[in-house]
Amino acid sequence: MLAHAGLTIASEWMFSPELRAGTVRTVLPEWSLPPLDLWAVLPTGRAATAKARTFVKFFEHKSTRNAT
Repeated sequence: MLAHAGLTIASEWMFSPELRAGTVRTVLPEWSLPPLDLWAVLPTGRAATAKARTFVKFFEHKSTRNAT
């Protein structure tokens, strides 16, 4: 989350229920953050837990779905 002098930039998933309810509304819908690299680093020599694998797959899905 990025904040400055009354302006807060946050991911939609942080408050999607409020967006659906209409208590928060989208401003500048065409604007988006610049692309960034996101790395998942898992321990070597051990199998990743099911929770870690699911977390990585979730972000892979979200990033490919939201790619422009």
